[in-house]
Amino acid sequence: MSAFRSVGGLYGLLKKAKHSLYKAKILSEVAAILNTRTKQIEKKVGNAVAGAILVQSLHKSKSDPKKHYTVHLFKKHDLELGEPIGVLHVYPDWSMKVFKRSRRPLTLGPQQVFPPEIEETIFSLAVQTDWANATNLILVAKRIHQWLIPQIYKVAIFYDSRSEDRPTFSSRALIRHGEHVRHILFYTGSSALVHQPEECLAWCPNLLNVALWIVPSDLYDSNLVNQLLRVRLTHLSFDFSCFRVAFERNPEILLPISFPSVTHLELVNTQSFVSPQELDEYFPAVTHLALNAAVDLLASITNDILELWTDRIRVLIWYVGVSYQQQAPSVLSKSDYPDSSSDPRHVVIEYGRGFVGTWYEGANGRLGIWKLAEEAIADELTGSG
Repeated sequence: MSAFRSVGGLYGLLKKAKHSLYKAKILSEVAAILNTRTKQIEKKVGNAVAGAILVQSLHKSKSDPKKHYTVHLFKKHDLELGEPIGVLHVYPDWSMKVFKRSRRPLTLGPQQVFPPEIEETIFSLAVQTDWANATNLILVAKRIHQWLIPQIYKVAIFYDSRSEDRPTFSSRALIRHGEHVRHILFYTGSSALVHQPEECLAWCPNLLNVALWIVPSDLYDSNLVNQLLRVRLTHLSFDFSCFRVAFERNPEILLPISFPSVTHLELVNTQSFVSPQELDEYFPAVTHLALNAAVDLLASITNDILELWTDRIRVLIWYVGVSYQQQAPSVLSKSDYPDSSSDPRHVVIEYGRGFVGTWYEGANGRLGIWKLAEEAIADELTGSG
């Protein structure tokens, strides 16, 4: 069966599933049926078949009282399987019956051990711990594909061409799955990004969290700023001075410039004075603020921010450098910084060398920079810090 051989065959898909019920004989016999009866199967379904997934082990069904294995047949062998074009029932004597389309929606077979909620949790944890293997996991079964695609594309990180060893998504994948992206980071020290930020933002209409760690200010053009304004972000991390330059250089930027839904704001590489009044104009809903700048510049605005936003500011972070001796960020003692505030909402943090990893952890709901600061504040308030 040339079509199946070209994509690795059903045997390869089943092998990836690693299901204890599928013994070697079952794998080879079912694959043999597909490989030797191609024309018969394709004539029945009325389409060329390019992919198949064994979705249920030996069982009986309302539509077929004989014990059989259920195989879904597909036109495409890629991540966009879509609806099956046919269903194959394979019997213990290795005879078969072909149906032109699915007899009923895919349901859990009676021999499956786990309830769907537990099974989904297991596969979700597998993606979180071994992201590189996620594209293999979604081939196990259609229901797994439906569970995992939103998780695989939930967080996207884009690097410049000098960091090709880092995980990233192709533009094709982002166009197809951009609706699932909630968190996105652009990280570059050059003006040559593999993907332009404004294009990626346009493909991801449901973004909540954007980090623009891009140094050249010429990347902050009107298209980029306008795309930022079109999505309802809750988290934003970027260089505010470059934002100012873009605004001054591009009068065609949409007005008014305001991010009314941003609650968590991180200003990186702040090299000029930022007044609380200016921040309040652009970010009227901020409750968590992180500032990366020289200590004397930070000290000049901290008390004003705490006073102006006293009713709504919950976390104010100073970034005072990067320690390349450690991977994760750490909370420093404010006693070492005389200009810091005694207000418990104020936290001093030193980044570790793994700052991209820290952002990724936070985007996935684990210990990122905001959770680290909130824990430090809680410890100070309870006296356990």
